[in-house]
Amino acid sequence: MKNSEPKQNRAAQAIRAQLSEGLDEADEWRSEIERLKDENERLDHEYRREHEMYIRNLADFDAYRRRVERERAQAAQAGKRELILPLLDVMDELEQAIERANDDPQSAPAELRAIHRRLAGLLAEQDVAAVDNQRNLSIKEAEGHDRSKS
Repeated sequence: MKNSEPKQNRAAQAIRAQLSEGLDEADEWRSEIERLKDENERLDHEYRREHEMYIRNLADFDAYRRRVERERAQAAQAGKRELILPLLDVMDELEQAIERANDDPQSAPAELRAIHRRLAGLLAEQDVAAVDNQRNLSIKEAEGHDRSKS
């Protein structure tokens, strides 16, 4: 039996050494698992922070886009108003000239020239150049046409 005891002792020592190595390896794995859990938690926190920043930036951009659209619409409306109000004045003058032309047809050409000048001035203020073409009647042709009606 003595002979078997050293064998058993060596076997037991070998088993203890393997167990010790296994325990050391298990401790290493536990440490690695803890490190990975910590890294996962850190990355998850970083992801949430980045996502929140993305959502905020998206909301900021959407608000900026709406503000720019609103300002653009207001500028367009102001531009229309700037053009339309003087045109309404010219329209009033034209209506008055038509009423007076019914009473005194001879005064119509002079009033039409004055209204034409005013309208040309308004267009020039808007950087619109007058273009002569076949559709535009000259003032003299209009005067001759009015006189032939009388």
